Amino acid sequence: MLRVTVNSELDLATVKLAGQLASVEVDEAGRCAEEVVSTVRSKNVAVDLTEVTFIDEAGRRLLAALANEGVRLISDDPVMDAIVNQIVGRKMTRPPALAKTEAACTGS
Repeated sequence: MLRVTVNSELDLATVKLAGQLASVEVDEAGRCAEEVVSTVRSKNVAVDLTEVTFIDEAGRRLLAALANEGVRLISDDPVMDAIVNQIVGRKMTRPPALAKTEAACTGS
């Protein structure tokens, strides 16, 4: 199971993922992330992976596609750091104080 939460501040929108980024959850996470990217073009966008416990190959492809669009991948665990390193070639660090507003992604 995957929980997707969107946090937004003045200059940063963060899609926080919690749980397993695998199988059918990849489609939902991708939809939410693309929705955020398309609606907040004037902001920086990041995907927070600090509570992700597993990523399958489809999840890695999604993260690679998001990274190619300029989305930052945030990790704080050695295993997740290694996955992020494989995807983007360097570790992205956690930005300071996320989340003035918080809302779950809505389904279509």
